[in-house]
Amino acid sequence: MKKRKVFVGYYLDKEKIIKDEISSIDIKIKNNNDRIEFAKNKHLNLDYTYKTMKQDYMREIENAKIENKALFDQRDEYLQSLRDLRFKLGNLIETTAVNNSKFKSS
Repeated sequence: MKKRKVFVGYYLDKEKIIKDEISSIDIKIKNNNDRIEFAKNKHLNLDYTYKTMKQDYMREIENAKIENKALFDQRDEYLQSLRDLRFKLGNLIETTAVNNSKFKSS
């Protein structure tokens, strides 16, 4: 009878230790699952962040290209206006010189 109590006590102690270990392992598994979920969310957020940043940069580049095209067109118009103005000024100077020559010779 005494051996049976010792065996039952030993069995109950061993069972408690094993259950405690199982419980500890379950907690570690849950913590690891939480870490995995956290890492997945962070990873997805980073991918989304970088994707968004990349899209923002691509939009910025496209907007800058459109603005540059408009600025180049505007600059070309100003350069053409400057050439026209210089041509007209050259014609005016030439006409004035011709007219001055005519007045001096008359």
